[in-house]
Amino acid sequence: MPEAVERKKIEALTAQITSAFGRQPTVYKAGRYGIGPSTMAILHACGYRIDTSVVPHTDFSSDGGPDFSRLSTQPLRLGPNLVEMPLSVDFAGLCAPLGPRLYPWLVGKTAKALHLPGIAARLGLLERLRLTPEGHTAEDMIRQVQAGIARGRRIFMLTYHSSSLLPGATPYVRTEADQQNFLATLDRFLLTFFEKFGGTANTVDGVARQLFPSVS
Repeated sequence: MPEAVERKKIEALTAQITSAFGRQPTVYKAGRYGIGPSTMAILHACGYRIDTSVVPHTDFSSDGGPDFSRLSTQPLRLGPNLVEMPLSVDFAGLCAPLGPRLYPWLVGKTAKALHLPGIAARLGLLERLRLTPEGHTAEDMIRQVQAGIARGRRIFMLTYHSSSLLPGATPYVRTEADQQNFLATLDRFLLTFFEKFGGTANTVDGVARQLFPSVS
């Protein structure tokens, strides 16, 4: 959208949240991950310190959104007081190290028509995974973290819509049975993450401060 329109929307949202909670928000995630060329400058002007809108290795351009296919999970400092903390989207499988180069070809029109993404995943060759219980099993998330650790990853961002905890609010949890399965998936993954991988928990703000202490 035009910069002036985007600025007004973010300013209005920020003012409404501040009024409702008595506290200036500092972490931002764009709706539908729809950031544009002016977003970061607007966030900086509005007092945000962290953006979490980037979805690595993912292209939303067919739906009118941004193309993040060339971006990795590595946190980035975008300015004196603004940090990008991307979602955890990474590759698993025998060809995982080549994922950034192979996957865009694998999800091309012809390759998708031949069902190559599914074939590559079932053969254990290459699979793109997002660290979320929405549409992924505990085993999926564990495999993603294992593959990430093997390639030197040390930061993993677990995400899901808070509304998925309410039966019927999202397609991921339609019934109370779905809700119990959703919670069990989270429990199984977190137990493995803490006990097997020796992971620790923190907020996105806390991690950003550890990585970039001078960001205030």
